[in-house]
Amino acid sequence: MPAKLSKMRCDSWAADLTQEQQWDLYAKFRRWNWKRVADFARDEYGIDPPSRSRLYAWFKQMAKMESAHRIENAVLAQAQTGEIAAARNIKDPTLIDAWKTFATEQALNGNVDQAMKFTNMALAIAAQQTKQKELELKAAAQETKDDALQLAREKFMYDAAKAALKHAVTIKGIFQDNNLDNDAKILATRKALFGDDVPL
Repeated sequence: MPAKLSKMRCDSWAADLTQEQQWDLYAKFRRWNWKRVADFARDEYGIDPPSRSRLYAWFKQMAKMESAHRIENAVLAQAQTGEIAAARNIKDPTLIDAWKTFATEQALNGNVDQAMKFTNMALAIAAQQTKQKELELKAAAQETKDDALQLAREKFMYDAAKAALKHAVTIKGIFQDNNLDNDAKILATRKALFGDDVPL
């Protein structure tokens, strides 16, 4: 984006002002009288205050460029909204498109600064809500996983208890067999309870 607007003539009093400064003055001129604008330009930007006729000539020239300026701001606002969403890791296309539309409409109406302020704030809130939701989903998934693990553990213990009751006599005989060492007794018990398919 160029730093300055095209000069109306080589001695234009506003030639050394940036686009932002000129459009800021233009917006103020729509609300203030010419003398107040001239004094503001002198005090804020340190330039010689223009005469009434020169200020009105400049205002007329700026008005001709206003539509193009608003369209340019609308394009920039839409792009910035996308960048803000990406930076905040927001991926919901419906939400992004809605705020792009809002920013574009506000920029076309000349409220680009306010548009980006509210857009940034809204996307920050959305990002926080999204993060909170992700944490809740992860917690729920972990809870489900823990519940499933607990159920599996309880089922194993139940099955083992049933098998132990069923093979109580066999297990008792294994542990009374003095010809077997401890490892052999454990292996024999495992096979009695669960069969040969249980991994060692």
